[in-house]
Amino acid sequence: MVLADTEEVWGKVFREQGISYRAPKLVLFNSMVQSACGFSQAATGPFYCPGDEKVYIDPDFLSELQKRFKAEGDFASAYIIAHEVGHHVQRSSSVSLKRSWP
Repeated sequence: MVLADTEEVWGKVFREQGISYRAPKLVLFNSMVQSACGFSQAATGPFYCPGDEKVYIDPDFLSELQKRFKAEGDFASAYIIAHEVGHHVQRSSSVSLKRSWP
């Protein structure tokens, strides 16, 4: 749900600026994962890989966050997804601006 909300909002913002927006993909993984940015373990925490435009999240990390910091409900996961999508937006906007610069 949160990822869909970010796609809707950022898609609209980019369209209003005449820039196309390609939404990132969400990858849920357990313990370890191979991405275009290399091999990562859950201890790394959530991350965005610009090489494949994907947001990587280990659900066990979210559980630990909720237990350790008493981050109840969906806020912690929403915050993490929005934060990682923010990295994608930052990269996407800088790449789009470079392409449109004379």
